[in-house]
Amino acid sequence: MTGKQAAVITGGAGGIGKELVAAYAKKGYDVLFADVLEEQGRQLERGLSASGLRVQFVPADLAKEEDVKHLMEEAVKNGRTLSVLINNAGKSVWKSPYHLTSEEWDDVLNANLKSVFLCSREAAKKNEGKRKRGRHCQHVFDESFYV
Repeated sequence: MTGKQAAVITGGAGGIGKELVAAYAKKGYDVLFADVLEEQGRQLERGLSASGLRVQFVPADLAKEEDVKHLMEEAVKNGRTLSVLINNAGKSVWKSPYHLTSEEWDDVLNANLKSVFLCSREAAKKNEGKRKRGRHCQHVFDESFYV
């Protein structure tokens, strides 16, 4: 790996995201991870940083455009290049659609769709004109991704 390459991972405070944060940091990336779970995110950041890995937790509600813009600004600080974006954040409401409220539906769509759009758009803006070819990882499933 050449230069300081950043990997941004959404939903990085737990589950698959937590494992991705550790794996990319071990591969040498500066990993910035976002989540609404602030306590878990700070705890992961402290733990991985203590073992010498370069990670940064950015608390964010990824359905909010200003939070996403801040995340991507952090990713390219100090001469870093945004090389990896993994849209891992998501949520579900496990109940019958008969009882699902429109607010719950909107919350799920914001977490699972709007966040992907906003993050992908803002990441692309950070790399606009910087390279002719690139890779973009949109979705990662634990069965198909091994680091």
